[in-house]
Amino acid sequence: LLGLLIAADFPSSWDMVFVSPGEVTLPGRPSEFVGAFLIDRQEATLGQYRHFVQMEKAFGPVPAAFDTWGSDYNDYPISDVSCLDAMAFAAERGCVLPTEAQWTRAAAYGDEGGSGVWPDPLDIEEDEMPLYNVNYASEVPRPAGQFPSDLSRFSCWNMAGNVAEWTRTPLEGQPTYGAVMVVCGNSFFKPYRSAEMAREQLAFEKSAIYVGFRCVKEIPSSPTAARAYLGR
Repeated sequence: LLGLLIAADFPSSWDMVFVSPGEVTLPGRPSEFVGAFLIDRQEATLGQYRHFVQMEKAFGPVPAAFDTWGSDYNDYPISDVSCLDAMAFAAERGCVLPTEAQWTRAAAYGDEGGSGVWPDPLDIEEDEMPLYNVNYASEVPRPAGQFPSDLSRFSCWNMAGNVAEWTRTPLEGQPTYGAVMVVCGNSFFKPYRSAEMAREQLAFEKSAIYVGFRCVKEIPSSPTAARAYLGR
């Protein structure tokens, strides 16, 4: 059934990757099991968000910081949007934002069973290309693929740098107005932090120029749910 589910939820227009089930450890908490899911290979882009606000007028316009950027920048990550806007974009695709645990699982580095920790960029030589787009490397976000070392175990780009990313995990309660949400990852705007420390908090209705997002497609976890999902 897993192969059928992936085929059903993996349209060719979506550049998503499969993340296998496994254990993750979140800061200050015991490890937890995360089921399989699909996640965007890279951050949602300015071009994708432009298309979204054209289709869904209630969630526009494009943030002012990007309004004057031409089509040459359509493959740059969108940021400066609220968690609500990110959720609306995801919902229009039939997706959701990742949980903190899903994001952490997708961002794992190296082989399964290893430390899963991003390499420290301070270990590189001065004449080498920076490993990630953190604030010593750039003053702006970059399109995915320009930092070859910033590729997770599951082939997700830019989870150690570029823009930090919304999750749908609140510190407490439900993800809604007034809630404080977990944001994961480093960004072009701030110094490098380890995988464990690259967490922030941002109010659900707020936005930040260095915070973007990517989408997740859930995969039913039981045979009964899978068959129902496939209409069988």
